[in-house]
Amino acid sequence: MDFKKTVKEGYNAIADRYLAERTRDSEDVRLVDDFIERLPAKAKVLDAGCGAGIPISQMLSEHFDVTGVDFSEAQIELAKQHVPLANFICRDMTKLDFPENTFEGICSYYAIIHIPREEHRPLLANFYRMLKPGGLCHHACRRFR
Repeated sequence: MDFKKTVKEGYNAIADRYLAERTRDSEDVRLVDDFIERLPAKAKVLDAGCGAGIPISQMLSEHFDVTGVDFSEAQIELAKQHVPLANFICRDMTKLDFPENTFEGICSYYAIIHIPREEHRPLLANFYRMLKPGGLCHHACRRFR
């Protein structure tokens, strides 16, 4: 079974429904406010696994130069429609090749959990490579009860 293919197809299939459920008024999303406060004005920020861009890329784009990346074509198309202030790229976040020291911040909400565990170390090493010295990385993962 191709795990990534299954995840991608799932997010393509539920793109509109997933977008409708995303809000700014949840405890996890409010954590992004601290990330925003800690970054310099007009910082370059990567939203890795951005989905449809709502609300994280949207919130970040109000302050920063945002690049959103997601491997779901349907999610990226929605992001382009709903968050015009950000740039969006359809790509697997484990294969990003931005130059070293590109971003002051990297944010990832509910995306790394979909990456096979054996790819976590190289993914995080690549995030570190793309971060400028002193840059910030913010990751959120939903808790299930």
